[in-house]
Parts: sequence; C-alpha cells; structure tokens
Amino acid sequence: MFIRFENLSFDKVSGKAKVMGTMICVGGAMLLTIYKGIEVHMWPIKIDLLHHDNESTTHKKLVGGTFALGIVLAVTSCICYSLWIVLLAKVSKNYPCHYSSTALMSLMGSIQSVLFALCFDRQVSQWRLGWDRRLFVVLYLGTLGSGIVVILMTWCSQKRGPLFVSVFNPLILLFVALASSLFLNETLYLGSILGGLLIIMGLYVVLWGKGKDMKASKAIILSKGALQKNDLEAPNQDQGINRGIFGVSSDKKFEIEELVKQLESQNPTFEPTSSLDKVAGNWKLIYSTISILGSKRTKLGLRDFITLGDLYQNIDISQGKAVNVIKFNARGLSLLSGELRIEASFKIASKSRVDIFYNNSGITPDQLMNVFQKNYNLLLGIFNPEGWLEITYVDENLRIGRDDKGNIFVLERVN
Repeated sequence: MFIRFENLSFDKVSGKAKVMGTMICVGGAMLLTIYKGIEVHMWPIKIDLLHHDNESTTHKKLVGGTFALGIVLAVTSCICYSLWIVLLAKVSKNYPCHYSSTALMSLMGSIQSVLFALCFDRQVSQWRLGWDRRLFVVLYLGTLGSGIVVILMTWCSQKRGPLFVSVFNPLILLFVALASSLFLNETLYLGSILGGLLIIMGLYVVLWGKGKDMKASKAIILSKGALQKNDLEAPNQDQGINRGIFGVSSDKKFEIEELVKQLESQNPTFEPTSSLDKVAGNWKLIYSTISILGSKRTKLGLRDFITLGDLYQNIDISQGKAVNVIKFNARGLSLLSGELRIEASFKIASKSRVDIFYNNSGITPDQLMNVFQKNYNLLLGIFNPEGWLEITYVDENLRIGRDDKGNIFVLERVN
C-alpha cells in the first residue's frame, strides 16, 4: 500500500474482502502450526525417504533464550521476505527481463550464502556432494526453488502485483504437511486439515476481492457518465478538461492514475505485441496526460474560437500502420470544422513495446488548415506519436499505453 501497488479501500467490499481473506489465511496458517487434534490417516501406503528409526520424530527441547531468538529471527525473515516480494514487483516494472534479473539475484545470493556458511562450518566433508539425497536437494533447490520459482514470482508480480504473489504463500504450509505425511511418514493431524481449509478459503476471498477491484477500476475509467460527472471528458462544453488535455487538478489526476496502475497490474494480455489482434481496430481516447496549456492553447485558438473534438486511432496490424484523427469544431462556422490526420508506422520492439515512426500528416478542410498554418508545427509536436509506446494493458474494450515522453493514454474500442 505504501508504494501504491495496492489500494486498501476499506470502505469498499473488495477492500474488506482482501483484508478479511488475508486474516483468514493467517488464521489458517496459525491453526495448522499450533493446533494438532486427532491423528488423520489419509494414505494407504507408508513412505519414509529419511528412514526414521522411530515412527514419530523427536525434537530437542529448546531453552528460553534460544526460542525467543528463533521468534525474532523468524519475524525478521518474514518482513525481509515481504519487502523482497514488493521489490520484485518494482524491479520487474522497470526492468522486465525476468531471466537475467533472476540470474543476478541467484549469483548474489550464492555469494552471500557461501560467506555465511564459511563462518559456521569449514569442514571439507560438509561441502562435499556425493551421488545421494544431498545432491538431489541441491539440484532441486537450485533449478526449481531458486530458478524457476523466482522467475515465475517476478512475472506474477509484474502482472498481478505483490499481493497476488504473497497470498499463495500459506499454501506452502498445507503442501508441506501433506507431503511430509506421505513421503516422510510423519503424522498428519486434524489441525493441519482444518488450517488448510481456512487457507484455501482465505485465498479465494482475497482473489475475489482483487477481481472486484479490477472490474471496478475498469468500470470507472470506461463509464462516460462518471467521466462527465468528474469533468474528465467534456469536448462540447465550455468547462471541463477534455480528457485531461486542458489540465486536471492534482487530486483527480492522482485518482485516475491510481486506477490506471490497478488495471496495469492486472493486465490480462501478458505479451501484447504477441497478440496484436487485440490491439487492431478503432479506438477512442478517453484520457491522456498530454496537455495543451497556457500560451500553447492561446496560440492554437483552442480557448473560445475552436473546440477540441474526439480523438480516434485506427490500427492496421497487417500493414503495420496507425492513423490518429483529431477532430476540431468551430463555433457557428461549419466550414472550419475538420480534423488533423497523422499517419505513422510501427515495429515491434519487445513483448510489450512498439517503436513508432512518423509518416505524414494533414488538416482538412483547407479553411481549417489556414487557421492552424502559422502554428502547425506546434500542433503537430503535441500529437506526433513518434517514439516508442509501451502497451501496459489491453483487453477487448480497453487499452492503456505509456510513451517515451512519460504520457499515459487510455482508449476504449469503438465500432
């Protein structure tokens, strides 16, 4: 919440669901760990990979100081692990190369682990690996536990946010309890079953709340009535901010961009440039952070004489071209109503980014061109799409993008 990856919104049902689901997960994990109850025999066969001499495992009794130190270290480990998950989401957003980032993390972790281990155990026999279980454990944790798992966690953090990743962690306790009873011949208790059920229930509640958040964010952005009510879109009115182009208050801008971030964190199209059929077609701009303020607006005559109309974009993926159309309306003079048309081509640069190249542009009719002739370069500089565009969200009806100039574009599909 502190770095704006998640929005609590406790006054909403979705926010309450996420808090309640998290508490249920934690309660289930505590019940699984602390409460035992009666023994439960689930498996018809008994497997003991460690070949225990006794059926039950015995543990040494810990002194009070050691136990207290263990609690402190366990809590510290949980805090550090939580911060690491948040850091994964932040890193993956600015550096979306999951394989190389995982390799760098694994390398640094290996160096730290070796130095730490040398401080406590310098016997050569403890470092030697043979063809036994120890070799299997090292290979398993190195490839799956520290390689594939971290890559998947980084990917999920980028797509769904850190909460989505962390909420599955209590399931580890359930899987460990089931696996140890099956493969290590450890006793399974009723508390483990009940705790596992609570964990699954809490997980479902949190995911339901996340889904409600996503739908609510999309509905707010797409709702024209809500946009009009909040002065976010008013192309035919004297007042209003024309989809953010003529400025927006800091509070409203923050609110909109928070909704945009929520949607971006739950992008259903993981690799937009690999699914360009979702991008193709006609789109209408409903919000943008590009601005025409002060002297620019005065020079272009967009205060009283000419009003800015709808902004459309047509994308033809077969030809690799995009056409932006910006409508203008002159009050009482239909001859000066027309459009600025900008044609550009694009090329795929990465899994979510395209490079855009300006081709040509023009204003029709000629009467409107004469009005903008003196400041045409100024007008073109505002709407010229050349550069690169990161597609951060796209589904059947909505698309969000960020360009190399730091602008945000929110568009809805139109027929």
